[in-house]
Amino acid sequence: MPGQPPLSRDEQWEKLARWLEESIAAVQRGDLTRLPADFTGERGEAAVEAYETVRQAMEILEKWETRGLA
Repeated sequence: MPGQPPLSRDEQWEKLARWLEESIAAVQRGDLTRLPADFTGERGEAAVEAYETVRQAMEILEKWETRGLA
């Protein structure tokens, strides 16, 4: 946002994680309004799978970072 300092990497990471969680929860409630058209088929199952994959990748990267591998 204009006039605000940029988010740190950790803040950006948390914002993405929160968005993924909220999006997955919305789809599981049947709310597909947040999804791109490509993801609305099959009640949003493709979106949940894709978002879960991103969350898993984030977890792996976080583990690598804590071990000094990234």
